[in-house]
Amino acid sequence: MQTETIIFNIEDFKQLAYTHEPLCLSVFIPAYRAGQEVQEQHAQKTLKNIIKQVRIRLIDRELNKNDAEVYLRPLIKLLDDNEFWTDQSDGLAIFITPKTIKKYKVPIHFAPYYYIADHFYLKPLIPILNSDDKFYVLALSLEKVTLFEATPYTIAEIDNSDIPQTLEQVVGNETEQRHLQQRTGQNNSGNAMFHGHGSGNDDRKNEITRFLQAVDKQVTDILNGETAPLILACDKQHFGIYRKITNYNKLSNNYIPGNPQDMAPIDLHHQASLYLDDEFGKVKDKKIATFRHYSATDKVLAEIEDIVPAALNGQIDTLFIQPNKETFGLFDQENNTIIIDREKQIQNASLYNLAAVNTILNNGNVYLLSQDYMPLNKTNANALLRY
Repeated sequence: MQTETIIFNIEDFKQLAYTHEPLCLSVFIPAYRAGQEVQEQHAQKTLKNIIKQVRIRLIDRELNKNDAEVYLRPLIKLLDDNEFWTDQSDGLAIFITPKTIKKYKVPIHFAPYYYIADHFYLKPLIPILNSDDKFYVLALSLEKVTLFEATPYTIAEIDNSDIPQTLEQVVGNETEQRHLQQRTGQNNSGNAMFHGHGSGNDDRKNEITRFLQAVDKQVTDILNGETAPLILACDKQHFGIYRKITNYNKLSNNYIPGNPQDMAPIDLHHQASLYLDDEFGKVKDKKIATFRHYSATDKVLAEIEDIVPAALNGQIDTLFIQPNKETFGLFDQENNTIIIDREKQIQNASLYNLAAVNTILNNGNVYLLSQDYMPLNKTNANALLRY
């Protein structure tokens, strides 16, 4: 059975996190939306190289060559799916068991990586789950209106059934009647003649204003109680009117110019993220400040041997880890202790992945930070405890 999705969400994460099979393969590769990299099949070449490495590892795990080929067949088949590769985001995550393959196209440019264990490796996908940087995009034209909910890594359409979709839906046939009333005759060429220079424009603007007021009423009702920013994708005139009449107090001062019907959701997301970049990270910054405030107390941890048991026991409020650091080992559940190994082995696990996954499963927050941004200098993992 095959499953594909573009939007990776918490339910996908939980399903993968709770999957335990004797042979789970996690693959991460960079992908490309367009350009020379797509033409030269860079992503396929990266995947092909990973397949070679995985094949060797599987045989090392005492699979015979035929069983290894059967296990890898879905990946090998994917290499020749040209349609699949021409419709990509920035990264591709693939998860395989002997019976399933799941593929996620996500806006994260991964370094090539694979992981074989009795569970999946999910740490690279964690930034997608950080919902504290949520925002909304309203794609607005006189012919169609679409409201999206987004994070720095995702965008998904919200139910728009209550939002007026067209100008005509709000003003009815008033526009046609107005034109008929203005028509007074025809000139010698048989063309229609109209009188008045400004009244028609004023009426048109009034109609657009009424339409946008109707849209804003429904949007504000949908976003009732929200404090996340809303950015419009529309033409300059419509933004000028909407900014004056809106009742949503978190409307961005910036907007995405042009006709949103000509833009794919992923393009709207990219443009909105550029404008809202300064809004992101405020919750994370508060968590870092809180960690540093308690850094001399027993409410924080900085050793992976202490962090993993705390994560499994649901004690962690927020976990900060470096994305490219790894420590492998085993968790002794009976004694609530960690056994550290020097390298990845068949039976052990990434302890950073273990801590991160269980923090999220216990409703905690996880942030992947480079060394310079860690709450404590020269540390690989920091945890802020709930109690």
